[in-house]
Amino acid sequence: MSIMRMVNHPNVLRVRDAYQEQGSVLLVLDYMDGGDLGDKINESSQQAKAMAAYWMYQVCAAIQAMHSAGLIHRDVKPDNFMISNGILKLSDFGLAMALPPGGGRMNQKCGTPAFMAPEQHELPHQRGYGPAVDAWAAGVILYMLLNGGNHPFFQGNQFNMDALLNGRVPKKSKIACLAPGKGSSQGDGLVAALLTRDENKRLKPAEALKHSFLSGQAQQMPRRIQAGPNAQQRP
Repeated sequence: MSIMRMVNHPNVLRVRDAYQEQGSVLLVLDYMDGGDLGDKINESSQQAKAMAAYWMYQVCAAIQAMHSAGLIHRDVKPDNFMISNGILKLSDFGLAMALPPGGGRMNQKCGTPAFMAPEQHELPHQRGYGPAVDAWAAGVILYMLLNGGNHPFFQGNQFNMDALLNGRVPKKSKIACLAPGKGSSQGDGLVAALLTRDENKRLKPAEALKHSFLSGQAQQMPRRIQAGPNAQQRP
């Protein structure tokens, strides 16, 4: 609850109030009546493709808001983005935590394996990880949006760990985009930039919001959604 209170952004689920009753803590959250992004991907692959830029803009805006508040989510995936009236809100903060001061690294191996970055899977044999793991997970989400719900590192029911660890992403997308003039090369380019093996070269969410595939999406959003450095933060 304290983590959720640290960020105030239209694409992040908010705690409105909290009560303690008979040993339980009851949270009053934003009411989200449209299911989650995982539902949308599975319900209609064509709709997911058409809405890919629109959804992805909000995914990156939510992650950017978390990172700007000094937080890392560590479990970014479609099922954790709730939907209401076309607006996504990042939820499920059970693994979220404050970033270590001074650019420190985290060493707890946690999250959903299919959305974990290479540096998480390689623990404990490497120096830890930072906020770039959330950007990697966003890249997996975009790939799924553009490819009918298919995961970049699954072949049938078999998880291809070697492909994940080396950042080998199949290029399959044939996009029917929301925004005119945006083709598969732009979508695939953003996927590749997010699913970069080297976390130091991986695109940051704030940079992704300016990518050509997402450019113009801010105008598609309701006025109350403002992504990037100017997103409102609670003190």
